[in-house]
Amino acid sequence: MLLFPPRENYFCEGTFIRVGAHSISEGPLRPIISLIVSPLMRHSVYPWLLLLFSMAFVYGLSYYATHRQPLRPSYQFYDSATVHVEIHGMEGEPLVYGQFNNILEGKRQLVTADSVGVHVHRLRFHVNSPRPALLYIDDHPIQLMLVPQDSSLHVGAYYSKGSFEIDSLVFVGEPAVMCEYFLRKSEQLGGLGIRRNQRLVASDDFMALVNRMDSMAAKELVFLVEQEIYATLPQWFVTFEKNDILYQRAYLKLSAAYNQTIPTDLLDRMTINNPGAVFSYYYYLYLNAYFQSLQPKEAAQLPYAEQLRRNLALADSLLEGDVHDVFISRAIFQQLANNEVVLGEEIYQIYKDTFYSRKYIRYLARQILQKKQEL
Repeated sequence: MLLFPPRENYFCEGTFIRVGAHSISEGPLRPIISLIVSPLMRHSVYPWLLLLFSMAFVYGLSYYATHRQPLRPSYQFYDSATVHVEIHGMEGEPLVYGQFNNILEGKRQLVTADSVGVHVHRLRFHVNSPRPALLYIDDHPIQLMLVPQDSSLHVGAYYSKGSFEIDSLVFVGEPAVMCEYFLRKSEQLGGLGIRRNQRLVASDDFMALVNRMDSMAAKELVFLVEQEIYATLPQWFVTFEKNDILYQRAYLKLSAAYNQTIPTDLLDRMTINNPGAVFSYYYYLYLNAYFQSLQPKEAAQLPYAEQLRRNLALADSLLEGDVHDVFISRAIFQQLANNEVVLGEEIYQIYKDTFYSRKYIRYLARQILQKKQEL
């Protein structure tokens, strides 16, 4: 059974379709309230007060359930997010696949779709933290936001008759409001700002690069503020998106300034230990570049392993909590991915007692053992 009916069955057409809430008078509590209150209403004014109190209490619970902020997600190493895709109005069977990268592993991963019906597909993303991801339908990219343990995202894609272009998209599920945000951002800003247009800011002229990035980031931040009010975005996502924009800009500036004499006032002064940026991939890229910039120039001539040890010593002294644990874990994963198991295990042994959460220690120990068995 399809979650999304053919579009002609909708009462109205549009990019976003939301389901309205039922009123209390139509809800399942109506018979109960009537049973309690009706016999008393014939005797005094108190039953009316009781009725008003009961209705206010039920309304308060309903409002809280509807508007309460979701809990801030966390790193979950063995979970995944499932995306169900339904395609309408398209002739032939499209190619459907996904793309994402986990912060810990730090590499791009492709996800193939399973066909579970005619023009119905299912993809399982093994994300271990909230991550932006791309869903492709015949190479048409659709930006998603995925959260571990959340398998409730459904995507409906509608094609115009006789066209190979997607006419409208519908998102249903907990991450839907964030996916709609990305869609509106893509439509209004042309792509997804700096995140999807890094080539546009590439320049040999550092000042020209700074001006472009500052302009693009400012537009993205203004759009985020507007959407935060309009779309009731989860607060943790607003924090993530703001930090992702700012740290990406800071990282690109700092990278472009490498081996150049650049006035420090042209570089962004960013918070180093920032728990609000714990889910931002660009935050960790910025930290890497920042720690490297603190090293003396002669350190660039040292072997890679020694440069890494120096950067990790800085990270261990400046970072705390999940930020610390994720940064160290990323360094270990990078060594395992390059088959440098000895160096990866050395880092693990040095820093395992400094981790703030033991879940990282257990996960890393399993990954090191698995890599040894593979080799």
